[in-house]
Amino acid sequence: RFTQRLIAALSADTAEGSLYQVDMRLRPSGNQGPVATKLSSFILYQLGSAWTWEHLALTRARLVTGPASLRREIGTTIREVLSRPRDRAKVAEDVKAMRAKIADDKGSAEVWDLKQARGGLIDLEFIAQFLQLVSAAERPEVLDQNTELALTKLSAAGVLSSGDAEVLVPAARLYHTLTQVIRLC
Repeated sequence: RFTQRLIAALSADTAEGSLYQVDMRLRPSGNQGPVATKLSSFILYQLGSAWTWEHLALTRARLVTGPASLRREIGTTIREVLSRPRDRAKVAEDVKAMRAKIADDKGSAEVWDLKQARGGLIDLEFIAQFLQLVSAAERPEVLDQNTELALTKLSAAGVLSSGDAEVLVPAARLYHTLTQVIRLC
């Protein structure tokens, strides 16, 4: 009940908008599953059963509160999950399928939809997340929750060519800046 109330509070519409968009469909058990699980269940699931999209989401995970020991254990688990060796072709296939599904469900031809438009923020995030997942086993230093910083780290590690980084890093910075300006307007 507490978790349900927290989710309602985080996603409640106010005059200023909602604090966070919380989508409870995106949990391992789907809509009908529990909204909270034990840490041991989270760890077992992430290490053994989670789908590629869930690991992509973990690249963006930020621990915001809780006892230090709990944050350490979750942080260690996340780094361990993200640093596991992966089949690059399989991850690429999964990412391509996920991006197509998002485009079908939410895609936009509107040039000011900086997030959903083709070549927009979602695509930049998928590039950064994909490269982190397939590279972190050999180069764990590429992991970062921030897309711009992840792309910078991927370039520094030689995973992303300097030419691609010269295009993608400023694009990420510009998209984030424009997104904030559009929200303010």
